[in-house]
Amino acid sequence: MTQAVRSDILPNNAVIKSSVPLSNLLFTPIVMAILIFLITALVGVWAAPDRSAAVHRFLLLAGGVALTGGIAWGAKRNVESVLGVLGLVFSLLAVGLTIHFLLTVNWDEAGSARFSIIEQFGRWVQYYVLDLSALPHLQKNITGGILLIVFPLGLAGTLWAWTNGHRLLTAASIITLVIVLFGLVMSNSRGAWLGFVFGAMYSAYFYWRFGPGYPSKIKWVGDFLIAANLMALVAGFWLVATVPEYREFFNQIIGDRPPTRADVWQFSLPLVQDYWYTGSGLGSTTMVLSSYVLLLHVPYLAHTHNLFLQIAVEQGMPGLITFVILIIFTLWALTHAYRQGSWLIKLYCTFAVASLTGMLVHGTVEANLYAYQAMPLMFLPFGFALALISVVNDDDDDTVSDLSDKASIQRVAVIGGFAPSLIIAFLFLWPGSMANLQANLGAVAQTRAELAVYVWPEWPLQDELRRNQVVNLTPAINHYKTALSKNPTNVTALRRLGQIEISLGNYDVAQHYLEAAYQAAPDQRATRQMLGEIYAIDGNLPEALALWQPLDLDQGQLDARQWWYYHIGADDMAELIKQAEIQRTP
Repeated sequence: MTQAVRSDILPNNAVIKSSVPLSNLLFTPIVMAILIFLITALVGVWAAPDRSAAVHRFLLLAGGVALTGGIAWGAKRNVESVLGVLGLVFSLLAVGLTIHFLLTVNWDEAGSARFSIIEQFGRWVQYYVLDLSALPHLQKNITGGILLIVFPLGLAGTLWAWTNGHRLLTAASIITLVIVLFGLVMSNSRGAWLGFVFGAMYSAYFYWRFGPGYPSKIKWVGDFLIAANLMALVAGFWLVATVPEYREFFNQIIGDRPPTRADVWQFSLPLVQDYWYTGSGLGSTTMVLSSYVLLLHVPYLAHTHNLFLQIAVEQGMPGLITFVILIIFTLWALTHAYRQGSWLIKLYCTFAVASLTGMLVHGTVEANLYAYQAMPLMFLPFGFALALISVVNDDDDDTVSDLSDKASIQRVAVIGGFAPSLIIAFLFLWPGSMANLQANLGAVAQTRAELAVYVWPEWPLQDELRRNQVVNLTPAINHYKTALSKNPTNVTALRRLGQIEISLGNYDVAQHYLEAAYQAAPDQRATRQMLGEIYAIDGNLPEALALWQPLDLDQGQLDARQWWYYHIGADDMAELIKQAEIQRTP
């Protein structure tokens, strides 16, 4: 039997090496977050009314994860060269994207450019070079978002070419970067411009913060300023999305046409509440927004104009929580790669931070990358980051020069690995969570029953499905009523039951549910419109107009309701809706 080593014979300065490599510790919370994020996406496939579309979205997401793993695995032997070459390849592809965008955008179309000089140059390119505006083109915010991600990685490729003495390659790479930067400007994407500025700022701070030469007190001040900046962004988003005065002020600054980004954020928050645990399902946002928020019979908005909100809508709060944890621990692990790496690795880490933070800031005002075919490119910064983290080892890292440092990293890694599961479990233990879960299951059952069948113009309105009992809503109704038995003020259950009862013609019952929903959450758009409709068909036009006053109903919602009442033979109710609309029109 092997004897235990006595602790009193070890020298005081001995360092006990852990059997777990440091890079594996740093990978632990990241890999766990990615796996749980994939699980929430699978739940999103289950919840989605259109399974084929959801599977397609899941495959795109899985492709992004595979891209991340492929970059990390491929760069394992020589991280500097592999990431340098990849940076050059992606910047070259970005040049092709820029050229395609410039030639295919219709620069004569209203709103194609916010500055006349951009519009004039775009017209000049198409007139003197080639006009392909009749062909399909990528939307400007998708183009801007992709170029924003790729540009810092292209900088890494340029730096690698220069350090290895490839002068012609360096010159060519600089030209490609200029073209990519030009494409970013011409994309006319304010979100991408904002992401570029903040990405440059955050990455510069990262390079300064974890480098030597400055007292720790000064760096703590910098940490405070960055933290305050991030909290201001989050608080600003919440105030704009929930407080009408802030939303109006934001709309005046941005100058968007209705519905503005801020309006869409407000519209989308009730969907997060409705599908809190599961999400509405991958690829479902368009018709879920139309059917249960905007109360339209056709697709209108493709996404929520916010990456984090979009994830919360389609993958639920578990998906959003996991994505945020993935970001946090990727940045945390990059700090260790930066501290240990050569000067070139340090710059690579800085460029990865620029790419990641730029994409996230762009994501505060856009969700195009997640909502469309470009989803895998969202994971490019994570792939570069994981490859850089793999260079960390126990022998050379100044940050783990003693046992206590390694132990603290191990503790953080373990906590990070369990954090998503623990926080998600807490969501199910929070007071009132069982009522919310029942309402969530009811919303999923209703969505899957209705939107799996509903196709316009085969069905004129979603009400037709409910009234003719084409779909079985009994499971959804049972879940809603169970939710109300646990919490009589559950807004999701009250609003959804009110919507169903309107379609069935049970207007007194609908009024009971909707008045309770309005009392609990007076700012929710769908509740105000439906309760106003109940008051209007009952002849109470002043109350109806008061509820509709702050709403944008210019997408034809009231015309659709008039048609519906004529369609079911309730001409008097249709006329009352018509009168209310006339009185509402200035």
